[in-house]
Amino acid sequence: MRKVLRFTRARALIFYPVYKVPRSHKGFLIEPSPDNWRQIVEVNRDSSPFFRPWTLGCAHQSSLYHPGVLFREALVNASSFERKVHVSCDTSPVPGPYIEIPSERKKLKLEYYSAGKSECYACTVPPSEEKIESFMRMSPSNETRQFFKNLLYYVRRSENAAELNVTAKEYYLKSFGYKLNHIYLSLLLKTGMYRSFLEKINCDKNRFIEVYNKSLESLPYQSGIGELKKGKLPFRNIKGMPYPHPKALVLNIFLRLYVFDLYIQGTGESLYSAASDYIIKNFFGITPPETVTVSYTLYHGARDPEGLKSQLKREELKLREMNCNPQDFAEKENTYETKIPDSEFISATEKKKKYREIKKKKDLIRKSIEPLIEIQKREIKKLKEIMQVTSREYPFFVYNRADIEYLFEKALEEGSKCG
Repeated sequence: MRKVLRFTRARALIFYPVYKVPRSHKGFLIEPSPDNWRQIVEVNRDSSPFFRPWTLGCAHQSSLYHPGVLFREALVNASSFERKVHVSCDTSPVPGPYIEIPSERKKLKLEYYSAGKSECYACTVPPSEEKIESFMRMSPSNETRQFFKNLLYYVRRSENAAELNVTAKEYYLKSFGYKLNHIYLSLLLKTGMYRSFLEKINCDKNRFIEVYNKSLESLPYQSGIGELKKGKLPFRNIKGMPYPHPKALVLNIFLRLYVFDLYIQGTGESLYSAASDYIIKNFFGITPPETVTVSYTLYHGARDPEGLKSQLKREELKLREMNCNPQDFAEKENTYETKIPDSEFISATEKKKKYREIKKKKDLIRKSIEPLIEIQKREIKKLKEIMQVTSREYPFFVYNRADIEYLFEKALEEGSKCG
């Protein structure tokens, strides 16, 4: 963690903690360390008037998410706390119809969801068996092929996309001898503690909107959270749900205040921690409970994107030199004088003539090294294709099993430190 100076929406200079995702393969971030979790839990309990049903937990959309979320879940599971759970946010909107799968040539965009705009995972039907069979045929690796093969069994027994994704993930974890407790957010939204949360906000609606908008001054421009219009609260109505679904910032507050003694969040959620802290303190009148920020990075094929970027930059520079100064890459007999003598005794006409001669020779030499230029272009194209699969946010099931096993081992090692 480090304090970073940023411009906020109020154009004021504000210092707030910024957590960076690890850039190295198998790199991870846990802040604060698990050694301090028990002490943090005690402090959070003493400062809160609420009884929370779980000591430790995390939350994420009911999607086929990346290994960073898997590490967060595994860390919760590995801790010595008895009351721990992962909240599967089945009422969150599906961001788009596609999931992306890496391959050596390009990303495969599979139309996995049939959701319309703003539809949630629990409202979305699972993909058809025909679609999953086509995914199997297109799968670039044994890992993805086996996952979709297993998915065929569960798609017949799942009522919606949330249920399918969670069930498929549980089966995947089971193959590692791993089990995780989870609860759907839609169930939490039917509880008395959520009704209490809503009543607290609705009883002083105008003041909540005022505090909410004021809290956004602490956010960076890129947070994507907009101000509330007059009389409009940050909730979404979902068909078939008795209560509205809280949007990201308010969901973070609800989980921290009413659900977990200690909430584990990702680096994305940590971006608006300052705003949620402000609302908790100034609207609910409670000392903001401390959170833990966790992140983990895996690269498909264990490739280092930073090293690839540097290599690509060098190769592109070499190609530029081949085109601008081909004589440096040609045989010795093809070298020639590349500078026009700078003398007051040479007229402008002679200089132009000399320049045309040099250009003509350069074009001829460039033509002679065209095979080398083509080889260089192919090398650059190959590097760009490789870089397309270095994203850290592909679905967990496309990664090497040995890397996922290491993820679980590291989570067990770190989680056991909380005593």
